[in-house]
Amino acid sequence: MTGKGIRANIKSSNATGRFTAIGLTVASGDPMMAIIIFAVKELSFIQRMDRDIMIDYDKIATITESSNVGKAFPCGPPCIFRGKEIPSLILCSTKGSIISSILRAAFERLDDLGVYERTPILKPFALFDAHDSRLQVPFL
Repeated sequence: MTGKGIRANIKSSNATGRFTAIGLTVASGDPMMAIIIFAVKELSFIQRMDRDIMIDYDKIATITESSNVGKAFPCGPPCIFRGKEIPSLILCSTKGSIISSILRAAFERLDDLGVYERTPILKPFALFDAHDSRLQVPFL
């Protein structure tokens, strides 16, 4: 994730890309939640925990220095939204792309954290692209 007004421009090929990082933002452009999708059938324990809990994480070291075999990798970035810390959502799909069950999990996370108050007056709204992989039965 980058700051407001900064364009992230990191490229990878299908052969080397092993994950997708998605930043959910609100209409103002502020970040709400990061979603990291690994391109695997099932997540390992370390991937589900978002870091290797057996190794201490050095907050002063760079990401390159902290990430490797035998080293802790930094957790996905938490976002502060409406006074709540929203941790990254770590999930998987076989191609590493977003699917409707991942969208459902993202909305469940926001609901569980009580990010938005449920009222009969406010009408929830989400904007998606037209790709049908997002709006399948698991999400609807």
